[in-house]
Amino acid sequence: MSERKTFRMDFDGRELIVETGEMAKQAAGAALVRYNDTAVLSVCAVGKEPSSAGFFPLMVLYTEKMYAAGKIPGGFLKREGRPSDNETLTSRLIDRPIRPLFPKGFKYDLQVINTVMSANTDFTPEMTAMIGSSLALGLSDIPFMGPIAGVNVGRVDGKLIVNPTQAQQEVSDIELSVAGTKHAINMVESHAKIVSEADMLEAILFGHEWIKKICVFQEEIIAATGKEKKEYVLKVVADDIQTEVANLVKDELVKAVSIEEKLARGTAIDEITKKAVATFEENNTGMDKDDLRSLLNDVSSVCS
Repeated sequence: MSERKTFRMDFDGRELIVETGEMAKQAAGAALVRYNDTAVLSVCAVGKEPSSAGFFPLMVLYTEKMYAAGKIPGGFLKREGRPSDNETLTSRLIDRPIRPLFPKGFKYDLQVINTVMSANTDFTPEMTAMIGSSLALGLSDIPFMGPIAGVNVGRVDGKLIVNPTQAQQEVSDIELSVAGTKHAINMVESHAKIVSEADMLEAILFGHEWIKKICVFQEEIIAATGKEKKEYVLKVVADDIQTEVANLVKDELVKAVSIEEKLARGTAIDEITKKAVATFEENNTGMDKDDLRSLLNDVSSVCS
């Protein structure tokens, strides 16, 4: 039975606390991240078999509840319904930096769920959830090539600030969200008043320095409590299929993707895909249906 463990980090005068081993024990990975008064529970779950989808079926959810701010829904609607715009946008914000960090061909259904347990907007629940998502994946047996972290950057009176408070954001001339690994940045989102490229670059690099520190903190946690990574079946298109499809339709596909009109371009690509699939189906009539379906999915993914 796993034991509760607590890890602490000084985050620019504020405290970042991570608790593992006590909550969501049946999840593949879980972490409760506290950023002063903000607390987010992040968990992840993975399917047992690879999906037949032609894409990586990753779902990231960020959920806020009124109780996290000490409130009860009132007025005409007394229940919390569909996700708010902020919840949807935050889910996408977390998805972007973690999606590229899985092995090519990893097609297992994967869900990363962040629930805000306590919220103080001066201690960004959104970036706390991003750190929690990275930790949940890092602590699990899922082959995640992280960790990642994200921070907000503001600038008040010419001074750069990490995770500015609401009052500081109101007078800041830069509003920047940046995320990445300790090696590189892989997500930037921003709007600002008129600032120079040099100032924006300085703000991005400033944020990355804090990302490096948080990633090192996560690595220490993962080394202490993380599970051993499991071997997953990766659905990678075989080299011989790549070559055969290229020989069959490459020239036609190059012409098709050069068509300017969107609908015509899509129609041409669909016809080429159907031709390639039909050819492989004809040449593999004696193959088991499941194996043939997998092969045709490979052909479709190469064509598209």
